[in-house]
Amino acid sequence: MADQIRSRKTSRPAWASPFLRWALLTLVVPGLLTPLGGCTRNFFRKRADREVAGLLSDKSKGTAWELPDYFVYPDPLSRFADPTNPDRPPMPPDDPAARDFSPNPQKPGKAGVAQVGGVGYLDLLAQWDCENRAREDAEHAKDASTSVAALLDNPASADPDKEVAKGLTLARREIADPVKVDRALSEADAKQAASRERPLLINLEQCVQLGLINSREYQARREQLYLAALPVTLERFAFGSQLFAAGTAIRERSGKNSPDGQTNRWTTNSTLGFTKAFSTGALLLASFANQTVYNLGNYPSTSVSTLSLDVVQPFLRGGGRAVALEPLTQAERNLLYAIRDYVKFQQEFYVFIGAGQPTFIPGVQAGVQAISGGVVSLPTNQFVPPTLPPVTPLASNAVSVQLPIGAGGRLFALPGAGSTPQGFLASVAEKFQLINQVRNIEALTRFLRLFQVYREGDIVDEVQVGQVEQQLLRSIETLLNFQSTYRSDLDQLKQQLGLPMTLALDLVEEDLRPLYRQTRRFEDVSAAYEASVSVSQRYGKMEEANHLRARLAKLLTDGPLTRETDFSKTIGRRLGAWRARSNARPAPTALSPLEQELEKLRVERRKLLDERAALRDKGGLPKAKEDRIEAIDFEIELGQFEAFLRAYEARPWEATKDERVRFARAGALFTSVYRAFLPLLEEPFRERINRVRTLWPNLPPLCIDGVDLLADNDDKVLAAASRYALANRLDLMNNRAQLVDSWRKVAVAANALLGTFNVEYNATISTPPGGRQPFKFGGATGTSRLIFNGQLPLVRLAERNNYRATLIAYQRQRRELQLAEDNVLFQVRLDLRQLRAAGVNYHTVQKRAIELAYRQVDQALVAFSQPQTPTTPALATGLVGGPTPASRAADPAALTNQLLTTQNSLLNAQNDLYNIWVGYVTTRMSLYRDMGLMPLDARGVWIDDVATRCQSCNPPVNCAPGTEPSAAPREEKRPDDKRPAELPPALTAPTAEALGDGR
Repeated sequence: MADQIRSRKTSRPAWASPFLRWALLTLVVPGLLTPLGGCTRNFFRKRADREVAGLLSDKSKGTAWELPDYFVYPDPLSRFADPTNPDRPPMPPDDPAARDFSPNPQKPGKAGVAQVGGVGYLDLLAQWDCENRAREDAEHAKDASTSVAALLDNPASADPDKEVAKGLTLARREIADPVKVDRALSEADAKQAASRERPLLINLEQCVQLGLINSREYQARREQLYLAALPVTLERFAFGSQLFAAGTAIRERSGKNSPDGQTNRWTTNSTLGFTKAFSTGALLLASFANQTVYNLGNYPSTSVSTLSLDVVQPFLRGGGRAVALEPLTQAERNLLYAIRDYVKFQQEFYVFIGAGQPTFIPGVQAGVQAISGGVVSLPTNQFVPPTLPPVTPLASNAVSVQLPIGAGGRLFALPGAGSTPQGFLASVAEKFQLINQVRNIEALTRFLRLFQVYREGDIVDEVQVGQVEQQLLRSIETLLNFQSTYRSDLDQLKQQLGLPMTLALDLVEEDLRPLYRQTRRFEDVSAAYEASVSVSQRYGKMEEANHLRARLAKLLTDGPLTRETDFSKTIGRRLGAWRARSNARPAPTALSPLEQELEKLRVERRKLLDERAALRDKGGLPKAKEDRIEAIDFEIELGQFEAFLRAYEARPWEATKDERVRFARAGALFTSVYRAFLPLLEEPFRERINRVRTLWPNLPPLCIDGVDLLADNDDKVLAAASRYALANRLDLMNNRAQLVDSWRKVAVAANALLGTFNVEYNATISTPPGGRQPFKFGGATGTSRLIFNGQLPLVRLAERNNYRATLIAYQRQRRELQLAEDNVLFQVRLDLRQLRAAGVNYHTVQKRAIELAYRQVDQALVAFSQPQTPTTPALATGLVGGPTPASRAADPAALTNQLLTTQNSLLNAQNDLYNIWVGYVTTRMSLYRDMGLMPLDARGVWIDDVATRCQSCNPPVNCAPGTEPSAAPREEKRPDDKRPAELPPALTAPTAEALGDGR
């Protein structure tokens, strides 16, 4: 027994020693104890974020498509902000039917069930609203203090914007909740319906910034760029050293009658190694494999290891850098294309938010997306090289390549924006149509009150009053329709910005405020003229005849129209000179001094007119003589006014006792004075109008490095714009690079036509078989092989088709590049022509049309307001009606139509003016976008430094004589300034570091 015990001790397996047991465990642990679950979700997400950030920085740093402020996570201020753990978000509320009628394998977990969203944008909107309203109040106060209307006797219209806001509130109230089933709402209920919501004011820059934060399309493009970088990480990793470790453990028992006999053992298989791909197409695979069998019975245990090295180098098909590096090259270039697409999308997004689609876009149907898709795409028939042939090492339990070359995948065209392209400026233009309609209603309301007074005096009948009221009612109906359309368009703008439909929004009209102020200036002058005419009509009382001269003189020197004019400084002296002539007594048989002076002026005027006629074909009179004719005309009007005024002051009606005759004579004489007085108002009216003409806002400048795109000749302008567009368009850069991609594919596809000739080398060393020494490697157990593997290219039909397809794809890509360049040039030339036409239209048509429209309304109203001789003593002198000769009756119906027609023409002229301005501004945006000259700041707002560049023009463009350039340069980051822009604190998105790290 003792011998048996000693024998058992001496026969103890050598591998069972502590050292060898430890060594064996090191071989088994990789297979059994490797954390098969891998690292945490947070680790993998963080690692992907870091790699993508590095790729985007490498591809864009120091370029025109730099991305200093890129982030992929939703902005914390956005509506779709997600403050939860991005790796384990809460379960969203489920549809009850879907939950009840289907399995539910997952539970909410610790995150629970929640609908995630953000409201930070509401606080930002509230802050902007306070700032904008304070700025609006300051602008209103400034306008009121400098307005001509503030000088009128009735300064109620000194702040017209508040009247417009009142009109908009009324219109909003009318459509908010105007009726019940059986009756209209009461006034109190209607006011309550109108005040349910207080709209939040935003301007263009804030609108774009809000889109940067809250737009779903913008966030989708950020994520698309992130996804475009992921294939590059795969292709780069394909050329790195790829480690692998795998293991299996088998517990096995079998009976004695089984095919393997009676067994009771553990078997472990472990494999460690790495693979490495090279740019020449070669592939290296090294592995260490171990198989250990631990018998629990009387059979001996074994542990055998194998070292294996395999190298494959293709020399014909699949060999060479052109084939091996093609997937990596294409992935790297695709990422660059995606970055350029993203930057181009940022430019297009600014125009998309600012302008929408107000004009024709070639190839884009009206009412659909106005943002083009990206150029990162591969045609379906374009050849993609296959991966390298797999290597099958001779070692057992070998693991193949973890990530082969070409596994990065493809990128396809980026989707366009899905929202309706309403645009900020298009909505502002509609708002100003509302404003113009409100002003039109105010004017018609004033006319209606005036006509109701005329009807009481039998100047007009009920038909004319009804005409004015009908026009007023139609205008109110139009206002209601405009208001409904405007609010619907605001809803579309909310869709663009990703805002909820229930949010009340209003737009700051700062882009059109210069035009609005200019039209208000014309209205102020018209109101001053109308006030002077109206006041002068009230002076026709015959019992106050001795006060008429002083009153009319005050109107000419300090009236609503003449106050603070050059005319008011000289008219008193000139009136005094004519009064002195009328006071002088003439000789019994001679003309009075006044008549002598008038005759002298008429003779001089006649001579000048004859001289003008004689010089008509030779350029006409010199300017000094033309000015002299105008001065003579005014002096004659002054003399005639003095003569009629002197006749009125003589009171000839007092010579009769017949009351009817007295009123008739007094009315006729006052009518003569009044009609002589009206021409005297023309000079101060022209003076004020000429002053207002110098205040027209200039169109935003349009130039490229000193080339005035509006004023220079056509060829020079088109050449400059075309040159810049071809050089700066990011999509054209991508198209040119993609042509080279197609050219490379020809050589890669041609390589597949070759036969196969691979040189393979395999070296394998094993430990002694059946032994228990897993690390005893020796040359006696090693094997090396050099293998030459060849295959004739007898069947290459698919490869032939691929090769032919690449040739066609290359030719097609050449044509696509030509088409892309032609489309760019077409769009640029179209923009330029529209801009130049809009510029000429604005300067030569719209300005004059507005002036004429206001003047025609004034003249139509004055024509209706001429004093008439009363038909009965009961009527006071100075009632109004149409000016007609004594032999012809007045035609109030024709004058009514004339007044309403001119008022409607004024409304159309105002709308046309705003539409031309908005069309110019939006087309200007499109032009600089189409030329690729639209640098953006951190808010996504265009750095419009064109005004600064225009200072190199001599003189500065778009500046009226005696005025300064309309737009001052802003202190913003220049396109050539490579300093990184900083996001405001409110825009800082959560970074990966802020979300934690873990393995």
